[in-house]
Amino acid sequence: MLIFIIFLTINYYYGIIKLKKIIDYYKFKNYKIILNSSLKVDLDFIHHKININDELDALLFAIHYYHIYDNDFIIKINGNCTLKINSPFMEELFKLDYGLTNYDVISKYFFIDILGMKCRYVNLIDKNKKEHIQLRWEKAKSLIEEKKQLYLEYLGINISVTDRKCIYTIY
Repeated sequence: MLIFIIFLTINYYYGIIKLKKIIDYYKFKNYKIILNSSLKVDLDFIHHKININDELDALLFAIHYYHIYDNDFIIKINGNCTLKINSPFMEELFKLDYGLTNYDVISKYFFIDILGMKCRYVNLIDKNKKEHIQLRWEKAKSLIEEKKQLYLEYLGINISVTDRKCIYTIY
């Protein structure tokens, strides 16, 4: 199952609507959307909503509370990322959803605003908050055997500061 966990900011309402359109475009067959936000968002396609400030705490809470299994694939999306249709990242998620590939992580090197990872590795992220979260994510990625890792040159996302205003595209 694909589990999209979105860390929504006040500027990202458009991004979550776009994500749903992309999910529909790809006809993902087995997914859930979990929203982490203090904002009131009333969208019928949101499966669950939580409100926890710390990113890792929110992920671990969602895994436990919603009974997300080790083989489920968690897609973490920070509120400043807007996906594009036909992005390499979404194409790889499509292949994964339909059993055409079997990666344990899909990401870009040293980039954690959006990534996909099997739940079993998310559970292994160091909870010690003295170390920067990006380093802890990278350590968890390094536990995955090389043939199960897919690092993309180009993700096909926009990074925004305000709603609908693209600042730059990640290549």
